[in-house]
Amino acid sequence: MLQSISKIKNLAVFKDFEWNSTVLDADGRTIFLKPLNIIYGRNYSGKTTLSRIIRSLKTGSISSKYGSPEYTVTLTDGTSVTHESPTDHAMEVRVFNEDFVRDHLRVFANDNENIAAFAVLGEDNAAIAGQLAKKEAELGSEYTPGSLRSQESECRKSVASTKLKNSDREDALNGLLTYKARIIKHNTRYADANYDIRKIRSDIKVVISHSYSQPSDETVTAHEATLLELPKSEVGVWAEPKLGWDTIVSAATELLGRAVRPTEPIQELLDEVILQTWVERGREYHEGKRAKCAFCGGVLPEELWGKLDKHFNKESKVLRKQLETLVDSINTELDGVSSLLPIDPDDFYSKFTREAQSLKEKITDTRARYTAVLTSVRSSAQERLTDIFSSKSIPDTEELADTFQSHWDEYEDLCKRTNAYTASLSSEHSKSRTALRLNEVAIYLEGIEYEKKLKQIAASEAEIKCEVQLHTEAHRKVQEVLGVIAELKSSMRDERNGAKKVNHYLNHDFGHQSLRLEAVAAEDGADAQYYFTIQRNGQDAYHLSEGERSLIAFCYFLARLDDVDSTGKPLIIWIDDPVSNLDDNHAFFVYSLIRTHVAEDPRCQQLFISTHSLPFLKYLYRLRGKRTYLYVERHGDTSDITEMPQYLRRFVTEFHHLFRQIYRCSKANPRATADESLFYSFPNNVRRFLEMYLTFKYPDHGETQLDKIERFFNHDAVSAIMADRVNNEYSHVQGLFERVSLPMDPPLMKDIASFIMDRLKVETEQYASLLKSIGVELEDDNDEGDEGVGATLEI
Repeated sequence: MLQSISKIKNLAVFKDFEWNSTVLDADGRTIFLKPLNIIYGRNYSGKTTLSRIIRSLKTGSISSKYGSPEYTVTLTDGTSVTHESPTDHAMEVRVFNEDFVRDHLRVFANDNENIAAFAVLGEDNAAIAGQLAKKEAELGSEYTPGSLRSQESECRKSVASTKLKNSDREDALNGLLTYKARIIKHNTRYADANYDIRKIRSDIKVVISHSYSQPSDETVTAHEATLLELPKSEVGVWAEPKLGWDTIVSAATELLGRAVRPTEPIQELLDEVILQTWVERGREYHEGKRAKCAFCGGVLPEELWGKLDKHFNKESKVLRKQLETLVDSINTELDGVSSLLPIDPDDFYSKFTREAQSLKEKITDTRARYTAVLTSVRSSAQERLTDIFSSKSIPDTEELADTFQSHWDEYEDLCKRTNAYTASLSSEHSKSRTALRLNEVAIYLEGIEYEKKLKQIAASEAEIKCEVQLHTEAHRKVQEVLGVIAELKSSMRDERNGAKKVNHYLNHDFGHQSLRLEAVAAEDGADAQYYFTIQRNGQDAYHLSEGERSLIAFCYFLARLDDVDSTGKPLIIWIDDPVSNLDDNHAFFVYSLIRTHVAEDPRCQQLFISTHSLPFLKYLYRLRGKRTYLYVERHGDTSDITEMPQYLRRFVTEFHHLFRQIYRCSKANPRATADESLFYSFPNNVRRFLEMYLTFKYPDHGETQLDKIERFFNHDAVSAIMADRVNNEYSHVQGLFERVSLPMDPPLMKDIASFIMDRLKVETEQYASLLKSIGVELEDDNDEGDEGVGATLEI
């Protein structure tokens, strides 16, 4: 049987429904389905959607227009059926809803269509029927002890139970491994932020292999020490040194030795180099700028500049410019000497520190020598600038390019060896981390008894395999007998009896005597031998009313419960809104059919009836059996399933409700009751109750209400007047507006209620029946608590 529709998602008005969090009783406990389930909901609340879910358990599919629907139906044996494989169960499900009508009674939509025929067992097949009964008894149901279906059900339950037990064991072990993986992940020693259960499983394969042996304590200590040695950053190799020495020497040799002579030399300036320099420099400050000497104040003759031009000719100016450029290039080279081949011994491991320090000293010495050579050449260039007309030779210099190259080669080799050592150290760290991690995993596995748990899981898997084989064999036997039953039924098929069965229900005195189904032989080549047509008074019927269609459809469904595919099988039946478009008489007729031919049929294992009709709901309360009341309610564009509210299922009529309230008031303690509304609503309750009761007790419309009340109280005028006062003053405030400003008089209400109960007791049988309708037995009528039945009476 069905236990619940545990989940519905993306299915019409059910967006994300969870049964266990919604279908709860007043104490917050989950309500489950029972053999009888009555479901009430207004139109468009989702009742038909629920019926479609259950119908998919038979048809294997649900409307593709729902997009991506998801649902899970939980069975009482603990298994579940989902949208992915809706027919993966052994239940026989029959559903009456608009989809059933559309699929089987296509004539309602198109007059050119017909009604699908079905066969019931023929009447002249006693021998075959006996064989069929024997096979069906052998097949039985899952609740028939010793039957094939019972054996299959037990096997299926065993498989499910063992799988669940094994799943719990696997989940528990996975939980332990996940926990340890998280510990290792956050341990900085292992430097693996991505360590997870997949990696710990990989480590476990290594640890449990025969080739693995746990390290000794000394080895563990050595691995821990290795991890303390931190690797240095990779040492970058310098760019190969590029000196400007060759260019400088070449330029200096040519410029220092170049000979230049004045065009018309001034001997005095040639003899005094300092004077010549002074004149040349002073010319810059005077020519074109001053008429007098800035030093002595004497007038500077115009011919002086021409005379100086012939001494300081163009050739000397070019040489001077080139020498100045040479000096600038030497200065630039000197500025770069300090950055040639920089080295920091701290960049190297301690084993390379001495070698790095020695190389640094050699580089420093070579830099100093190179600086001295450059300075010497620069000095010579500066001297030639001072005496531009005197040639000079380049000073003795030392070739240091090869020395710098040698230093670079040595440094490159040192860097390579250092970086190789870094790589080696990282590898050693990795080896140590792996060894320590595997050791920790091995110790953990011993602590959680990993091998023992694996053996338990393996044993469960072997048990599952064995139970699956038993279930397969039991299922094979069931299918084998089903095949025999199908053959027997096939030999007894008679679609004409199906039409007769529909007509049996349809032509009942309270049904529709003029309508009937007629089985018509199909043409050769058709899939079925017969099809059904609808006739009215012997003629093909057209333009059926909605009520007629509803009645025909339900009688057709009811008859199909006896077709050859349903005979002898326990059924799960869902009936969705069967009284739509029916008048009260036909609605009660449908109820009577449900009661006698469905609810009381021993094949009906579980029954669901959904309706939007309150009058029909009233009839459904009369059905017998353990039941669940459910309420489908829509909120905007979503719906929920909840327990049916008390006001819908407690009282069949308002009359019962009013009687209960007056009865409670008669038993209540005005000084102790916590339900003040019991007294404040009492006047209206009394007025409505007496109007209903006295109208049927004294139907003479010529009497006034007060006359009827006096007769009811056996002409006790005082009681009648007091009751009428409550009716008028407290119920209507007739002319006594001050009444609303005064407190209620609970003792008076209790007295009037008691008077009414005393009068009702005169009709002993009626009074006992009234008590029973509100859940009170006559022998318990005198019991009173602190608040009378107000505290104890619950239905």
